[in-house]
Amino acid sequence: WQQIAVIKCLVDFIGMKDTIRIVECPIVRDADGLAKSSRNTLLTADERAVAPKIYEALQASVEYARTHSVAETHDKVVADINAVEGLEVEYFDIVDGNTLLEVNTWKAYVVGCITVYCGHTPIRLIDHIKYRG
Repeated sequence: WQQIAVIKCLVDFIGMKDTIRIVECPIVRDADGLAKSSRNTLLTADERAVAPKIYEALQASVEYARTHSVAETHDKVVADINAVEGLEVEYFDIVDGNTLLEVNTWKAYVVGCITVYCGHTPIRLIDHIKYRG
């Protein structure tokens, strides 16, 4: 999602929004929820076993966000993922889905974007979750 959002902004910036059609596709995930990525092939078996905890924490945060603030939701996701041995959050931003600017209230279109280091190498994994919109 993060990559698509950047491309959309770039196409708009260069004035080709009406000329170029961007076709979004849903993330393809393994049965355990881990987003499919070429980086996954770099994970050891132990690293691959903990990597799905990223998406589990993101999914759980959607329900949590219904009764908690953006800041509380942010902190819970970071804490939940960092509590898993072998995972360390590089960043987790909750942003406006159109502008990629951080938000502090739940607006119409809000997305959580995360990058997590996994394992000893470490491998940098990205994911996202839609909260609103």
